[in-house]
Amino acid sequence: MRSSQALSILAGASAAVFLALGSPARADSGLEELAVLQSGQYYGTVEAYQKGDELYLWAKDAAEIFGAQLGWRQVSEAVDLRFPGRTVRFKARSREMEVGGRTLKLPSEVLVRSDRAYIPLLAFLTPDFSEAAGMDAVYQPEQRLLV
Repeated sequence: MRSSQALSILAGASAAVFLALGSPARADSGLEELAVLQSGQYYGTVEAYQKGDELYLWAKDAAEIFGAQLGWRQVSEAVDLRFPGRTVRFKARSREMEVGGRTLKLPSEVLVRSDRAYIPLLAFLTPDFSEAAGMDAVYQPEQRLLV
């Protein structure tokens, strides 16, 4: 794996998440394998959905990576990531994210593929998500790096 293909999230002194792309980005749609390290330990691999230049995390994988409880609201077609005292809600096929009673716009919509909700990776970089999750993330696109 080339170092230019690394993504990492440092989550303060108590937690770190490292995501490394398993293969170069493609302009079409498909799955990309991501390797994950949490708190400096190898977690395993997850698959991210790629559409154009954007990466999306499967909601279940995102919940595990960020330490949230996952919920699905069938009627409203919304994914909940529940953290202690906070919930982040993503509406399927929408560019909306709800955090602490506020509705925020996402750069792209939450995708549903094969009965799986995929959340734009960039949603996890917002200050509002960082506050809810208790960890910060910064994306460096030139190096494909989250710090």
